[in-house]
Amino acid sequence: MIAVKVILFFWAFYFSIIFVTNSIDLLKHFGIIPKWWKFTSGNYNFLLKVTSAYKLTANTLIPGFVLIILLELAAAFYFWKVIILSSGIIHDLVYIPFSIGLVMFGGFILLDEVFLSFLAEENHFRIFNALLLSLIFVRLSVLLSL
Repeated sequence: MIAVKVILFFWAFYFSIIFVTNSIDLLKHFGIIPKWWKFTSGNYNFLLKVTSAYKLTANTLIPGFVLIILLELAAAFYFWKVIILSSGIIHDLVYIPFSIGLVMFGGFILLDEVFLSFLAEENHFRIFNALLLSLIFVRLSVLLSL
C-alpha cells in the first residue's frame, strides 16, 4: 500500500501545482500579479497562440481556462481527501480525482486535434496514460489486498 500512497501523493502534488500556476497565469492576465512574476504555467499565452488561427480573442478563452483551473482544483482536492481518509484502506473516492484528470486530459487531446497542436497532444497523451496506469495500479492493489 506504500506504492499506492506514493502515487496518490504524486498526483495530489501535481494537480495542486498546476492549479496554482494556472491560477497565477490568469491573475497575471488580469494585471493582479505583475508581469515580471516568474512562477506561472505560461498556459494562458500558449492557448492564445494555439487558437490564434481561429481568431479567438483572449476574452473568449477565459471561461474555458477558468473551467480548467476548477477541474485542477477539484482533482487536487479529491486526491488530498483520499490521502487523508485512507488509513490503510483506499477509499472508493479514489476514482473521482482520477476520473476528473482523465476527462480533463482526454478533452485536451481532442482539442489538440482540433487546433492542430500536436506537440501539446503528445504531452497530454503521456499524462493521460500515466493517470490511467496509476488508476489501474491502484485498482489492482485494492483488489489484490482483499
